Amino acid sequence: MMHLSKQFLLCCLAVSSFAACVETGSSQPVSNEADTQVASQAGTVRQDFAANGGQIGSPQANIVPFATNATACFQLNNGGVTFFINATIDLNAYPYAIVGGNISGGICDAPNWALTGVSMGNSISINGTHTGAGACASTISIVGNFGAPDDYAGTYGFNGANNSFPHRTMFLGYNRSCP
Repeated sequence: MMHLSKQFLLCCLAVSSFAACVETGSSQPVSNEADTQVASQAGTVRQDFAANGGQIGSPQANIVPFATNATACFQLNNGGVTFFINATIDLNAYPYAIVGGNISGGICDAPNWALTGVSMGNSISINGTHTGAGACASTISIVGNFGAPDDYAGTYGFNGANNSFPHRTMFLGYNRSCP
């Protein structure tokens, strides 16, 4: 009988949308509230804490939305110039899609460059468009492969090329402003 109760408890944990799960060794149904429950050998433990560890008054207050976007700061170096890339990334899928941002620093007519996409993950691919009036290239394309601990080595180029200049681009962090 105890073996059957353990199997039922494991089934209930696997299908967490069923609120009729029972504690091991008990035939009393668990509350039908949207509680977070953790199974242990002693039974079910109710958690009344928010995602940051603070105590909450009701289980409904525990709903915390997932972050959908963040900013990532990169520093591109090629020995002669340094660019700062402030990318807005979508955190919902990996590799992270670049959905906006800008380039500043030593690039021509900085900071009048808008990021137009691609992604970052095991490799990096960044496209940008010049939005200013200066006599500069109209687009930039940056590609590279990740290298531990926190940089991408690759090439970049302008107006359709992505292999004109070597670079090493360091990841400076999430949700911080680029210099």
